[in-house]
Amino acid sequence: MKIKALILFSLIMLSVKLGAQTSSGNTILQDIELYNKQVSPEKVYVQSDNVYYATGDTIWFKGYVVYAKNNVPAENSKILQLDLVDLLGQVKMRVTVPIELGLAAGTLVVPGNLPSANYLLRAYTKHIKNTDQRLTFQKVLRVINTNDRSAASIANVDDYQTNLDSTSTGLDVEFYPESGELVNGLRATVAFRARYSHRRNIRIKGNIVNNLNHIMAKFESDSNGIGSFEFTPLSSTIYFAEIVSGNQTLRKRVLSTIKNEGYVIHVELHNPDTLNVILQTTKRLMNKDEVVLLPLNNGVPLFVFKTNFPDSVVSLAIPKAKLPEGLIQFTLFNSTKNPVTSRLVYNRIETALDIKIPGLKKIYTTREPVQLEIAVTDKYGKPTLGNFSVSAINSSFFPVDENTKLTINSNLLLSSNVLNYVKNANYYFADANADKDLKLNQLLIMEKLRLPDWTSNVIHSLKSFNENHFQLKGQIVSKSKDPVSGAAVTILAGELSKGVLLDTITDSRGHFIFNLPDSLIYKPLRLDISKKIGDFEVLTENNEIDQIVSTNHLKEFADYFSVTDESNFKAIASERSLINQNAAKTIHLNEVKVSGARPVQKLPKESRSLNLNGPGQADQIFTSDFLSKLSNWSQVFPMLIGFNKDLHLISNAGTNAPPLLILVDGVQGMSLEGINLSDVESIEVLRSIDHIGIYGIRGSGGVMIVTTKLPGKTKMAQSRGKIIQPLFSIPKQFFVPQYAKAEINSMHDLRTTVFWSPNLTTGIDGKATFNYVNGDLPGNYTITIEGITPKGEVFSKVFKYEVVKNN
Repeated sequence: MKIKALILFSLIMLSVKLGAQTSSGNTILQDIELYNKQVSPEKVYVQSDNVYYATGDTIWFKGYVVYAKNNVPAENSKILQLDLVDLLGQVKMRVTVPIELGLAAGTLVVPGNLPSANYLLRAYTKHIKNTDQRLTFQKVLRVINTNDRSAASIANVDDYQTNLDSTSTGLDVEFYPESGELVNGLRATVAFRARYSHRRNIRIKGNIVNNLNHIMAKFESDSNGIGSFEFTPLSSTIYFAEIVSGNQTLRKRVLSTIKNEGYVIHVELHNPDTLNVILQTTKRLMNKDEVVLLPLNNGVPLFVFKTNFPDSVVSLAIPKAKLPEGLIQFTLFNSTKNPVTSRLVYNRIETALDIKIPGLKKIYTTREPVQLEIAVTDKYGKPTLGNFSVSAINSSFFPVDENTKLTINSNLLLSSNVLNYVKNANYYFADANADKDLKLNQLLIMEKLRLPDWTSNVIHSLKSFNENHFQLKGQIVSKSKDPVSGAAVTILAGELSKGVLLDTITDSRGHFIFNLPDSLIYKPLRLDISKKIGDFEVLTENNEIDQIVSTNHLKEFADYFSVTDESNFKAIASERSLINQNAAKTIHLNEVKVSGARPVQKLPKESRSLNLNGPGQADQIFTSDFLSKLSNWSQVFPMLIGFNKDLHLISNAGTNAPPLLILVDGVQGMSLEGINLSDVESIEVLRSIDHIGIYGIRGSGGVMIVTTKLPGKTKMAQSRGKIIQPLFSIPKQFFVPQYAKAEINSMHDLRTTVFWSPNLTTGIDGKATFNYVNGDLPGNYTITIEGITPKGEVFSKVFKYEVVKNN
């Protein structure tokens, strides 16, 4: 006789409460609840404007930091760290951005010296690094170096071999029994994956035969080499897996060992409304110690079911709508809290969750303005509040494959929760249907949920994490590198006349910590100490991020993109760079003709200067002798070569580069209005890549370094104050060209990303608007919108349109 149970929603909630009071499930529940409360694990997802970049391009990104248990935006972490990593595990670039209510946005400029290759964009918080580094986000990007003259091609990784013959070598077929093991007399689903030795998937078919050569089951994979079959094994029989082609057997191997005693969790998925979970055990384990079935979603218990198996089969019918969408791991625990078997499934729920753009046309022309409104509905079909990021790109060079694309849905709901890398994870979410659900659950038989260690000693070793403040940490050392203890440290944030003054005392090792309010994280800092020790150094810790890159799975990403020729993209990027260079040269020549006298002074190498390239290493220099002849700053700006009246580099026209960066004695954001030119010792202007490169993103629009005269000329006077750069660069705004401007109208607009917004917020009506202008490149365009609601509902949707030449 089979025992059947119908799990209702009221019983689910009641079971959790009772489970905390009695029986062997109590300690398990208490450990899990303590872990979730004490640790509050986080996950990260990052949307970027594109996945293909040329060297020198800007990567625009939006980070979503959420609580792992419910995908609700997290409030504990304040800083998101991102690394651009090569496939040898070496960090090529690193940026940090502030997090506000679980959301973060920023930019990363691809270094010009990177070779053409695939790279990983990795993102994590300090909390993730300290608790579970497996939750580090990673995304594959393709970088094309426009100066690399080697062949620009990538192998097509979807080139499956579909015909097997007797000469086929290197074939590897792995079998994965449901619940991990085959058990005598217990029916189970067996999943399998077929690959060649170079890890390419392959389509196969075959039979399961016994030692009498009787066929017990047949199987056939899909093009990904994945499939499954149902099978009831007997321990007294030996079983073989045969790979066949026509009437010919190509491979034959012994199936895994069959256990005499054990448990199996068998899940039937054919019912669209009900999840049938069938618990099975062998006769000797019936009516023994009580076992506990504990289903988990994102590490959160859903209900507790206890049984001592009065029968060998206990069936549970669970309404799918009463369970959350996502991965659910059903685990059987014995009386000693040890898991004895488990089964991972994906529960799909049909909802009205959607994003629509009613006004999107199918065809636009080049340089045509695009004005759009989105309408967002929640799972009940009602308008909802939410925060979204939007990109619009020319996808003609590299067509967007929805199967391989990483999305917030496929990441937060699937790949971030399992131990192994899931190839083409979004295949199961793009136009989801019953067939894709079946294939996903076949895959999940082979997977294990990424679960933390809930044992009490581990939990208590993890401190509760909450970054209440942005912190500036550092150490004061003397010129001989000795720690300076007990020193009064003062920092001034902002301008001398109206900045904020903070102070603290160094500890016995010279360390100090300042808690900075949100309003000061973009401000430069002047640091000084009261202790009379002569010159001193400030060793800040804010940029010291541990290397946490693992090379274990990097080979998986070597041939990630299915691209056979990237020459067109490379040609456009090279042309865009050449247009900018020629424009800059033309402007320079024109200005020489009309501007009159130009200062061509040089600075001696020993000059006082905070130029990171070294004193005098600049494209244009103004000395104090020249500046003393001028009456105000309005006479200086027209003499800056290569800049327009808005202080943007003319060579950057049509790009998203920031305006001229002005540094006064090394400090960004200082006003020039209160500085008399007679008090200025020198001005150094940087505009060439050789000079601005050292200033990173913030200097990509050119740099003007203003060095003021000192009141005294002693060495002590020169060395007392220290300039600390702001914790974060001011967020860069995406540039949308206005073609009414003559100098931009004449430029060829070769942008591949025509729009990016990291912060599109819908109102209570579920609507929000955005607008941009198409460039000069005709072709297919893709709009990608991703986002999240305060309740943790995640959205990802793609829209397409075509751009034709404007005649």
